[in-house]
Amino acid sequence: MRSTLHSLTAPVPFEWIQSDRDSITLNREHVWIDTDEFRRLLVASRSHGHPIDTLCDQCVELYERAAALYQGEFLAGFSLADSLEFDEWQRTQRDWLHREYAALHKRLSDTYAQAEQIDRAIAHA
Repeated sequence: MRSTLHSLTAPVPFEWIQSDRDSITLNREHVWIDTDEFRRLLVASRSHGHPIDTLCDQCVELYERAAALYQGEFLAGFSLADSLEFDEWQRTQRDWLHREYAALHKRLSDTYAQAEQIDRAIAHA
């Protein structure tokens, strides 16, 4: 494991993997992760102080960017043999992301329908 970690990190000029005796994690200061950005965009849209069912122009832009990031199920096709904990974590993440993705499309569809932008409303519906 140590030699594999070394070969992964040696050609890169910064530490993108952090590890100790018990765990391996990505250094999020150096690695961009789409699910982190998806969450960040959702949080940013919810910090405007208006009701969640009302979207301002900035929220619409944030939701459109979040929707564009979603490319399918979380870690589709990936699993770890004999790791029920990982499978449960992966399922929980996948389900949460899917619910949030569906909810943002509903909010965008409703917003575009109210603005009589029917083609956009249908696209998100």
